[in-house]
Amino acid sequence: MALVHLERAFLDGDFRRIYAMSLFHALAAELVWVGRLHDARRYARMAGEGNGRTPYFLQLVEAQRETNTPRFHFEEKSLGPNVGVCDHL
Repeated sequence: MALVHLERAFLDGDFRRIYAMSLFHALAAELVWVGRLHDARRYARMAGEGNGRTPYFLQLVEAQRETNTPRFHFEEKSLGPNVGVCDHL
């Protein structure tokens, strides 16, 4: 479920321009983890559009592919009724 939200955020061009450096690593890790290497590479090219950093983002994808560990793997967990996420930070 988190992957869907990461992708939606990344597809917004303004959001991507501002947050690509901090968002992309998590997005690439999730995509590689679920076997979507082609999409991770496509998003790497999108992240590098206009800033000349495509090689950097592609390198992150390849590094993630080599390790293929869920470093940023998010799991949706219920915290129970009336419990906010901030209560656990």
